[in-house]
Amino acid sequence: RTDYPKSDAAASSYLIESEHYAELEKIDEARNRLISLTDNPAYKGSEYVPFALFRLASLAERLGRPENLQEANKRIEELVASPTAAGQTDLIFAARLKQGNIFRKLNDFAAAQRAFEDLVNRYPRRPDVVLAQLALAETHTAQSAPRDATSTTDALHADSAQLLFEQLRDRVDAPRDVRVEAGYNLGLLLARRGKAEEAVLA
Repeated sequence: RTDYPKSDAAASSYLIESEHYAELEKIDEARNRLISLTDNPAYKGSEYVPFALFRLASLAERLGRPENLQEANKRIEELVASPTAAGQTDLIFAARLKQGNIFRKLNDFAAAQRAFEDLVNRYPRRPDVVLAQLALAETHTAQSAPRDATSTTDALHADSAQLLFEQLRDRVDAPRDVRVEAGYNLGLLLARRGKAEEAVLA
């Protein structure tokens, strides 16, 4: 870092050092190393900065408190806005998927739904889009719990979840664990909707 401060090796060394501290459960030290990379003007155009922001989001999520989850969301927004992340679609997809899950942990299911829908619409041909579809179905399920006997919104969420679970369960190119989880969740949803016979077959 001293002899070649603007090199890729110098930038990546912060990520390596941070990972070392994270493995030792020294989260503050791990985060400080990443911030030394993201906030250093010398690395403004480095491709390692988006990865550092993703790691910062992951570490904040790991701490788990509401304020940490808010920080994680902020880091993801910084990642997506970073010019050097523009061509890193795998990283952006992973970051937005994480963001949706963070919104779910914050009980902001409407925001989570928007995040997962954005992934499904933006990346329909990615093989791992099934992960976003499964998360979207689960988010609809969480919003389908009836609040009163006349609520039509709850029924719409339940219908959306059921359709997505059915599609994932029957999708032959989806990973087995995704299909199994979709079928399991479909059965639970149908049972809750009073469709016991259909639930058994799910």
